[in-house]
Amino acid sequence: MATNETFLDRHADDWRKNLDLVIQTMREMSSETEPQAMVRAFSRNIQQLRRYQWTMAISRRGLIKPRYRVTRSHKMPKPINPWENPELLTEFEGGLLAELIYANEATIIDDLELADDEPALEYLEGYRSLMAIPNFDGGEALNMVL
Repeated sequence: MATNETFLDRHADDWRKNLDLVIQTMREMSSETEPQAMVRAFSRNIQQLRRYQWTMAISRRGLIKPRYRVTRSHKMPKPINPWENPELLTEFEGGLLAELIYANEATIIDDLELADDEPALEYLEGYRSLMAIPNFDGGEALNMVL
């Protein structure tokens, strides 16, 4: 796996502009009362930070380390509303996504290399790089967008 670096390390030259966009995004998200609208606000703004092909969201809400769920992915056969039907989401344990969400940090990984035993390999196959952005609740990254 490539060396991980923080978001601010990667974008040190224009960190103020990026930070302003992050604050604007968080402010907009905080004014939404419907979770799906928050996701749309996040996706709309974060695309400006770095172009991406695919998105995925994971959650550790209500789970014990190192467990997490993939709550959104372009690879899901049909979208599942994680607030209405969390029981329909597969739980995973350990691996790269657990490391990322339990670290409570934004991370960028270029030249992504996955272990053959990666629990969520089916969701990560085809990713060449990854940007992980935590969504905090009570100071903890209970959710993360990749």
